[in-house]
Amino acid sequence: MRLLIGLLILAALSGGAILLFDSSPESDELPELTGDDLSISSSANLVESDKVAVERFCGDCHSPPDPSGIPKDGWESVVSLGFEMYDNSRRFDLDLPVKPHVLSYYRNRAPDSLPAPSLAPATPEGMLKFSKKHYSVFQDKLNAHLETPPAISNISYYPSSEDGSPVLMVCDMSVGAVYEMRLNGESASYGRLSYVNHPSKTTQTDLNQDGVPDYVVGDLGEFLPADHQQGRVLWLNPAADSSSGGFDVHEILTGVGRISDVQPGDYDKDGDLDLVVAEFGWRNSGHLFYFENIDDSGDVPKFKVTELDDRHGYIHTPTLDINGDGHLDFLAVISQEHECVELFLNRGDGSFRRQMVFAADNPIFGSTGIDLADLDNDGDLDILYTNGDMFDSFYLVPYHAVHWLENRGDGTWDQHELAKMPGIHRAVAGDMDNDGDMDIVCGCLISNALEDIDTDKLDSIIWLEQTAPGEFKSWSLETGNCNHATLDLADFDRDGDIDIAVGQFQTSANPVRTDVTIWWNNTTSSKANGPGIGE
Repeated sequence: MRLLIGLLILAALSGGAILLFDSSPESDELPELTGDDLSISSSANLVESDKVAVERFCGDCHSPPDPSGIPKDGWESVVSLGFEMYDNSRRFDLDLPVKPHVLSYYRNRAPDSLPAPSLAPATPEGMLKFSKKHYSVFQDKLNAHLETPPAISNISYYPSSEDGSPVLMVCDMSVGAVYEMRLNGESASYGRLSYVNHPSKTTQTDLNQDGVPDYVVGDLGEFLPADHQQGRVLWLNPAADSSSGGFDVHEILTGVGRISDVQPGDYDKDGDLDLVVAEFGWRNSGHLFYFENIDDSGDVPKFKVTELDDRHGYIHTPTLDINGDGHLDFLAVISQEHECVELFLNRGDGSFRRQMVFAADNPIFGSTGIDLADLDNDGDLDILYTNGDMFDSFYLVPYHAVHWLENRGDGTWDQHELAKMPGIHRAVAGDMDNDGDMDIVCGCLISNALEDIDTDKLDSIIWLEQTAPGEFKSWSLETGNCNHATLDLADFDRDGDIDIAVGQFQTSANPVRTDVTIWWNNTTSSKANGPGIGE
């Protein structure tokens, strides 16, 4: 794969975006930008002559970045970064524009500022009734005060294999903990807990097929995004000694970049469980792998590893049988400069054919994830896709949103933008108002490092009410707490309506730790006359 060069990196806990620029092939030395270089050129001919060169060069590996993607003042640092990264790449095979002209080209076309986002209207009184409750395994179970703030990277709901009661699997990528949060009504107890460096996500499975659920986990290796070989694929098997209160942690793969997702399935239909592994990586690392299970007779299965793709930026790879042929396929959202969703169709033997579902045509789109749901109730699975990654650029942009990629059932997909939301990181579908159709809940993650931005005035959780087939209305549930990288939905207290579990991803610790917050939905339950939203 051709080495991809970054100009602008929006590298969050899993997503990101990169723009491509070049430098001179005639010299290993890059010119320094001077004050004159940074001035906006007044020559229209100069700008127009550079337009073709810049767009041809920047479009070599992806669509050329749109100058309107960030404000005028933002281009100086990102152009300098782009040339620095090109120099480090040692790639000199393209005709290149002059560096100061590139800066003039983008600054001349960039806006002075970006339009401010508008808030969703508050949820009308009586439409939904929630009570909020905060939970922390460290304070509730371990009675420990941690200086390290919570960085909840993933919450996933699974019913207990023992009695069907709700269990949330929680990953804290800062503390390095993976643990079970068991719910009984609005009370929580905590089951197994293990420490695994920097977990990104868990997926429940039964890898050794012993009838006891276990988990595969992606380990990022390090907290901050970087190119390294500290990532791991882990198998968390309930400890043989139940008194230990944890998991036996087995390494399936080591010595790779940041692992963002691991999805099990019998892809080759030979009776055992294989794995699809997403290595997000960063700038110069990242792959997509297929792990064929070739021997599960021992304590830890053995796998044959095949590289499916050498692009970086893979985030989520959920599985499904999209065409009903009996073979397990999977979808993938790819960030960095690729910014697309692709379908990997299983040929039936564990090899795959790629098909494009959606491409943003914008290398700074900021993909953050996908989730599967039958949004239009037509019997097939659609895709909820979000783009809201803004880390490193620290700009609120007007194109962050949640999208419905509608499955037409004939191998084609229609893209619908449903709602704008700066910094959106997660969207999950569920019938929030119990009217028989699928609504959507969205959460956002915005860095506290944003200058001149009052996050107190931004939506942090919204829900989209499906008012008619395929039509959605945005309502705000929460503002000012833009610390949600993950959320999940289910009827956690089994009272007949859908509750919301959200994780906190913070840069500083609070006196009272709030790792997980559950919005208990009391709209149709016996508590319907209780407190309203947020109380």
